[in-house]
Parts: sequence; structure tokens; C-alpha cells
Amino acid sequence: MADPRTILGAVGNPGCGKSTLLRTASQRFRRVIIWDVKGEYSGPIVTLDDLPKTFKKKAFRVRYRPGHGALPHECDALLYVVRHLATDVVIVLDEIFLVCPNRREGEVGMLLRYARERRIGLLWATQLPTHLPSVLLAVTKTLHVFHLHATGSLQVLRQWLSPEQLETVKALPPHESLTINLGG
Repeated sequence: MADPRTILGAVGNPGCGKSTLLRTASQRFRRVIIWDVKGEYSGPIVTLDDLPKTFKKKAFRVRYRPGHGALPHECDALLYVVRHLATDVVIVLDEIFLVCPNRREGEVGMLLRYARERRIGLLWATQLPTHLPSVLLAVTKTLHVFHLHATGSLQVLRQWLSPEQLETVKALPPHESLTINLGG
């Protein structure tokens, strides 16, 4: 099994393969919680109340389906529980731009501050890198960048990608990505 402290990101347009990449990458881990906004993933659904019991298991793959309030607040509640009660777990945050409006760090940033010592990993994806908190890209070890052409998206990625890599990203065919080792 892979080190649960992995932080992997995927950026790209809708339908390019980000969710498929996260689904595949999450298979390498024994203990996985999926923030499943759209109902795209399989596995049992848990509530915040279920998590303490879930964290006692050696292996699990569960989904948290938001729907009881504002997405940023629900995600903050989930990540707060994970940060305080879990170790050796990976969280999948698909569509992370929905929970970090206006580059708001919130509980994502707090989780990242404690991730190494608690052995918590994060697999994330977004269509809108312009909405990401800067701390997220700063700690991401591996970034998969699918075809992008929006000027704002490319500008955000300029601090992590070389001019040649940015040109490659603009020319990528659908469903292919450029993998960048950021070191995190």
C-alpha cells in the first residue's frame, strides 16, 4: 500500500479524466474517505456520526455525500472530524473548487498543517485552479494537469510549470495529462 501522506492533485476541464484519475489513485490506499458531491463514486455512505467507528477499522472505503448545508461548511465539518480523530487515512476531494470559494483556506488548510504527523493524505481535483488556496498547491507532491486553455488557469499554474510545460498543457489531447512532480 502507498504512503497515506500522499498529496496528489489534478487540474483540467470538465470530462477530461480527473475523477477517473482520483478513483484509480485512491485504490492504492487501505483507508479512504471520499467527498462525493455528485454521487460518482461507489461504496457505503457515512455520516459525520459514523466516522469515529469507521476510523477504528483497519481498512475502509467510504463516501460522504454532502447535502445538508453549504458545501464549504459541510466540507469543513468533515475535515475537522478527520483532522481530530483519524490517522493513516486518505481523503478524496473531487471538485475542490466548490469547497474553497475565493481561495478560502478553511479546514483544508488546517488539515494540511497536520497531515504529515497524523498520516493523512489528500487526493484532489478541480476545474478551476484560480479558486484554489495557495497552500494546497504549495504542499501537493504530484500534479496532473489535463488540457487547459483559459488564461486565468494558465496564469495560476505559471508559478509551478515552466513555459514549455504550459505550452504542452495547451496542446494536450483530451483525456491526457502532464504529470508534474512538485515535491510538496
